Amino acid sequence: MKSSLTRTAGRKRPAPRRAKLIGITAIIAAIMAVSWLFPSFAGSAGGQEREFVITARQFAFDPPRIYVNLGDRVTLRVRSLDITHGLYLDAYGINIRVPPMEEGVVSFVADRPGKLRYRCSVICGPLHPFMVGEIVVQPNRLFHTGGVLAAIVGLGAVAYAWWRKGG
Repeated sequence: MKSSLTRTAGRKRPAPRRAKLIGITAIIAAIMAVSWLFPSFAGSAGGQEREFVITARQFAFDPPRIYVNLGDRVTLRVRSLDITHGLYLDAYGINIRVPPMEEGVVSFVADRPGKLRYRCSVICGPLHPFMVGEIVVQPNRLFHTGGVLAAIVGLGAVAYAWWRKGG
């Protein structure tokens, strides 16, 4: 029976094959941990063109919440139904003024994860301060899912090769 440990100066240490397997596993685990803890590193991978129509009326935006992925190029088409409104996107300093029954267009790359608030930038009545909305920028899940699947396949291949050699 073959021992999986070798002795060196009275200490036990893993056999070279097992040490390689442990090292590869540790590297893959570290890469996965970094991608999950810091999703902005992977943010530009797979960004899509996203377009939304936001309708402004006294005293609300419709839709009030928009979801996009990190790295997406977002285009907002802002339409005013009643009076002059504005849209100010705090995180990017973007401001647009939209006269009644017209449309204004702004574009940006969603490169900041989290909730980004936008608000009306033209005083439109007594409830003007409550005319807000938000854009939720989510991590790019497709990138993370692909990374996890690649890690699983890689670990499976290493484990199979190790098993075939007699472990």
